[in-house]
Amino acid sequence: MVISELLKTNRVWWKGLSQFIIIFSLLFVFTYSSYAQDNISRKGFTLGTSLGYGSTKYEYKDIHASEDSFAVGLQVGYAITPNIIAGLEVNGWTINAFNDSVYNYYYYYDYNEPSEGESISNASLFLNVFPFKEHPFYITGSVGKSYYDNYDRGVDIRETGTAFSVGCGYEFPISKTVTYAPQFRYSKGNFHHGDYKAAELSIALHWYIN
Repeated sequence: MVISELLKTNRVWWKGLSQFIIIFSLLFVFTYSSYAQDNISRKGFTLGTSLGYGSTKYEYKDIHASEDSFAVGLQVGYAITPNIIAGLEVNGWTINAFNDSVYNYYYYYDYNEPSEGESISNASLFLNVFPFKEHPFYITGSVGKSYYDNYDRGVDIRETGTAFSVGCGYEFPISKTVTYAPQFRYSKGNFHHGDYKAAELSIALHWYIN
């Protein structure tokens, strides 16, 4: 079917783009010649976003699946000290692309075909800790609520549960208040009829509003 092929193409394109960004940034990390002192100005409120690739294993009732996924996240936080950042975060992994807008746009193929899509997402409290004074390496962790959404041929499923994540990253300054950071995170959570595990490589962008 034309629409399903289009969705598959879009999904492959996004995965390829995110993997390219990750590989490029990791290569830059290893070739970066100046691991100088951490002179990033972490004060006040901070905004953050991340984009990358996730490998997700999940169970739902009698379904056991392992999927590559598109990973995205948003953060709003506050620098308690220059080495401790805390705040709120939403993040998730798209397992199967949602197609509402695609069906509306290509209505002449099958306007009445039901929406489809599947994702796992979290809403959490996060904490970033920079343990070293001279290097912007950080350890991150979060705990919060997990959501499982599945729209399949008119069936609308949403389940909730609990989730946590741990990980690490390394900030590189774009300016004294804006950084980007290659990071790795491992997440685990559950919902009413199942659970999930996800490993994620992503690039985060942090803006410290001094």
